[in-house]
Amino acid sequence: MEIIRGNYNLKSKHRGSVVTIGNFDGVHKGHQAVIHRLNNQAQRLNAPACVITFEPLPHEYFTRQKETTRLTRFREKARLFEKLGIDLLVILRFCRKLADLPPETFVDDILHQGLGTRHLIVGDDFRFGKQRAGDFAFLQTAGVQYGFGVESTQTYQMDGQRVSSTRIRALLEKADFKSAARLLGRPFSISGRVAYGNQLGRTLGFPTANIALKHRNVPLRGVFAVHVVDEQKTIYEGMANIGRRPTIGGEKQLLETHLFNCQHNLYSQHLEIVFRHKIREERKFKDLGELSSALKQDKQKALAFFQTIRS
Repeated sequence: MEIIRGNYNLKSKHRGSVVTIGNFDGVHKGHQAVIHRLNNQAQRLNAPACVITFEPLPHEYFTRQKETTRLTRFREKARLFEKLGIDLLVILRFCRKLADLPPETFVDDILHQGLGTRHLIVGDDFRFGKQRAGDFAFLQTAGVQYGFGVESTQTYQMDGQRVSSTRIRALLEKADFKSAARLLGRPFSISGRVAYGNQLGRTLGFPTANIALKHRNVPLRGVFAVHVVDEQKTIYEGMANIGRRPTIGGEKQLLETHLFNCQHNLYSQHLEIVFRHKIREERKFKDLGELSSALKQDKQKALAFFQTIRS
């Protein structure tokens, strides 16, 4: 899969694509249904399958959120697109200029001149351009003008409800990982590179692999039983804490993971943390001794959980 940042980097070789446009946060089952249709059309037309998405997401830009509640970081999203067979991923920087772009200009500059779009697939509620003036009817008219087909996808439902990123975030906030996994089509996970920490976990007898969440506000808080997948695809059992570490006066949100039965040096490794079960909420303890006792109990609860799913 080729990643293109900005429509100004599109070349003649990228023309003739089958295209879809959206935020695709989570790349959930609804998104996957769109990608499946995209790939089918691309195969039928012998054309590249192309996804256009935005960084930051439009709602992040308009609300000026410093910490955004996303299901997937850009790198995670790109990895999922590649697995789904996308040929070309175009990232448009969402800024005031793009927000103010008339829909006619978006179609001409990006879809027509940039990608030479042969076929376009969008959601039935898709809106774009200045003041969200562009819609499906507008795109149908533009398709006739520029010679590309346009089709809409119907709302994808499971259990009689629309599958959406908002619905999945609500399930994760309740730690309903089983239901969230059904809507995502995979278990919920967070990926990142292990960074050096303050070694407090090692001092307490629970060394951790720390992943900075930076400006990402994940819809989880507390202590969890997790599976950890390393770069060699080895899977470990462990427990993870997501929070600000109030016992030591922490301010930044951090993902700290203690792996059971792992003696390897994990610094700078890229890990995937797969969330399986919530053990408890994050708490502020009176001292490190009380924290250490709680961690021992957390580990026993995590081990008991893994025993139940193995048996």
